[in-house]
Amino acid sequence: MANRVSPEVAVISNPHSWRNRSSNHLAELCHILRFYPNVTHYIPPHLRELEEIINQVIQDKPDLIILNGGDGTIHHILSFLYQKTGFSNLPLLALMTGGTTNLIAGELGLKISVAQLLEKIDQQGLEKLNVLAKPAMVLNHSAMAVPKIGFFFGTAAFTNATISSRQHIRVKTIKSTLSVLFPLVRSVWQAIKMTIGLGAPTDQDQSLYQGYPAKITLEGQLPILSKQTLFLATTLSRMSFGLKVFWGKGEGAIRYLSVPFPAFRWLFAIGPILCGRPTTWMIQHDYQSGRTSKIVMGIDCPSFFDGEEIPVSDVHPIELVTSPMIPFVVS
Repeated sequence: MANRVSPEVAVISNPHSWRNRSSNHLAELCHILRFYPNVTHYIPPHLRELEEIINQVIQDKPDLIILNGGDGTIHHILSFLYQKTGFSNLPLLALMTGGTTNLIAGELGLKISVAQLLEKIDQQGLEKLNVLAKPAMVLNHSAMAVPKIGFFFGTAAFTNATISSRQHIRVKTIKSTLSVLFPLVRSVWQAIKMTIGLGAPTDQDQSLYQGYPAKITLEGQLPILSKQTLFLATTLSRMSFGLKVFWGKGEGAIRYLSVPFPAFRWLFAIGPILCGRPTTWMIQHDYQSGRTSKIVMGIDCPSFFDGEEIPVSDVHPIELVTSPMIPFVVS
C-alpha cells in the first residue's frame, strides 16, 4: 500500500488577539505544530503584513487554512481572500477561538483541538473531516475601495452602544462571548432606565436610544422606510449564548432584525426579541425579521461590520449580499 501524502496545512495566527497575547495559547500551538512538517505557521507581527501572507498562502495552495484569532482576524483574512480570489477554489478553513470576540468561531469553529484535527488528517486524510458550508456577507460601500467579508452587521442603537462601550470599558476585561453582546445589553439597559425613570439620562445615554432616518431595500420584499432604533443582519444561526434574535422566514441566507423608531413598548419587546419569539403587538407595530439574499441600506448613522466601523451611508448606500459558500472544518 502506498504511503499517504500528507495534505498541506497553513496556520495563520494573530499574536495580538486577546487569547494569544494573554495566555500560553500561542506558545502551546507553536509547540504542537513543530511535530507536523506538512504545516506552515504564519505569525504576522502587524496587520500590514497579513496581506503579504495571504498572497503567499494563495500561491502555495494549501489544502487547509487554520485561522487562530478572533472575529476581527477572521474578518480581515476572509476579506483579503475574497478580494484576491472571489472565493474561487477556496481551500478548507478551520477556525480557532483565539480572540476577544469569537462569535463566528462559536458557530463555525473547531469542536476538537488542533492536535486532534492534525492527527485525524494524518490518519484518515481530508475526506473524513466534518465540514459545514456557510455563506458570509459581502459588504460594498462607495467609501471603501474593496469589498469586505463578514458575518455580523449592526447599526443605530448597536453602533452607539459599541462606540460608548469602547470609550468606557477595556474590552479585554470582558469575557469574549459577553463582549459581543455588550453593545446590545447597554442599549437595552438604557431603554429600561428611560422607561422606568431610573435617573436622568445623559446626552450620551440619549444617543443610544434614538431613531435614524433609513431606507432599507430587501431582495424580494417591500422596502423599510421608517426610522430605525436598531438594525441587525447576519448569516449565522444564532448569537452568543445561543440567543436567536431573528425569527422571520423567507428566501436567502441573511437574517435581519428591524426595530422601528419609536419602538412600541420597547422594554417589553426585549424578552421576545432575545428569544426570537415576537408577540402579536410587536408584529402589528412593525418589528420585522426575516431572511433575504440582499440588503441595500441608506441610514444616517455609522455601522459596524464584524467590529469594523462603516461610514454613514445616507447618501451612498451600503450593499450586503450573500457570499459564495465557505467550507468550515468543525471536526
